[in-house]
Amino acid sequence: MASQQVQPKLVIHGGAGSSLHSKGGIDAVRKSLYQVLQEVYPMLEGGASAVDAVVRGCQLLEDDPRFNAGTGSVVQSDGQIRMSASLMDGFVQRFSGAINVSHVQNPIELAKFLQNSDDRVLSDYGSTQLLRELQLPIYDPMTDLRLQEWMQERQGNFSKAMADVVAEPAGMGTIGVVALDAEGRLAAGTSTGGKGFERIGRVSDSAMPAGNYATGSAAVSCTGIGAIANGILARSQLMLAVRSVAAKLATCFWLLFTTEWKWAILWN
Repeated sequence: MASQQVQPKLVIHGGAGSSLHSKGGIDAVRKSLYQVLQEVYPMLEGGASAVDAVVRGCQLLEDDPRFNAGTGSVVQSDGQIRMSASLMDGFVQRFSGAINVSHVQNPIELAKFLQNSDDRVLSDYGSTQLLRELQLPIYDPMTDLRLQEWMQERQGNFSKAMADVVAEPAGMGTIGVVALDAEGRLAAGTSTGGKGFERIGRVSDSAMPAGNYATGSAAVSCTGIGAIANGILARSQLMLAVRSVAAKLATCFWLLFTTEWKWAILWN
């Protein structure tokens, strides 16, 4: 923890890619993102922890059907929606996540609960059991757009490799939030509906440290389709680069890797 108050920082993303025509255009998407910033950043200014800010930001993005997480998640090959989310507290180096969970409005809430659990990462069956224990209401994240998309691909025998999400090329619609609070603590959260039309049981990197990671010095949330090994390598290279910086920084930027991964990065 920092010895003195620092200026809070907040970074959010709604997925990699460049073309946004299927979701109302770039202005509509920017408006959605700015609304999240306008609600979450004052939390940090008011003394909220990085973890709480990250969770709230992820909730808001999951509730926006423009993005491929929570409501509006893409559909898998069997016509079901299975979502994954993870949360990492950089201050205590604690990672938690839920993999392939269904019938929940905000998968990030499961990841938050698991932060203080002995078992911090649960798969589909375990996540379903946790939903019942927490008595969270059953929720259908399907939207008309996603249903129509799946029905069209079913007629074509799923010839496409993945669904069209908020930012084409398709399959790059993961959302993420990275925060630095006034105490100098970092946290990262990532949530996704997957790539769409995938094989049942596919595990997303969004629920792994490969796609969501935080330390006392840096925090990362990434999005995009790529090999998990590449994600681990890119994240490791990033952390090494941050450690090599002599001066203490409080800034954020986008970095696009050739693996077609986009990262939301914040270092302290």
